[in-house]
Amino acid sequence: MDEHQDDKWYWLKEKAKNAFMNSSDNYKQKILFNLLNATKTGDQNRFFNILCRAMVANLEDSRELATKISDISFKNKDFEKLSYSIIFGIIVSKNKHGGN
Repeated sequence: MDEHQDDKWYWLKEKAKNAFMNSSDNYKQKILFNLLNATKTGDQNRFFNILCRAMVANLEDSRELATKISDISFKNKDFEKLSYSIIFGIIVSKNKHGGN
């Protein structure tokens, strides 16, 4: 049995990793910088605006991430957990094609 089976933050990170696997490293750096700044300031509107735009750019790969986000009900105090789960997922995503 998977130890992370009920851990919504782990699964969110995994979906983010998969969603950004085909993105270039330069693109991911830009997105990460903006997401980190929005998280640091607690600006949820900006965070989700950036994330939604990035997901539209990777629409085919982002469907599962969008579904997972919509399945999670979170309170304001959980915003950091949600945002860092997504950020860590993007950080650990490896480009399938091995290039930038």
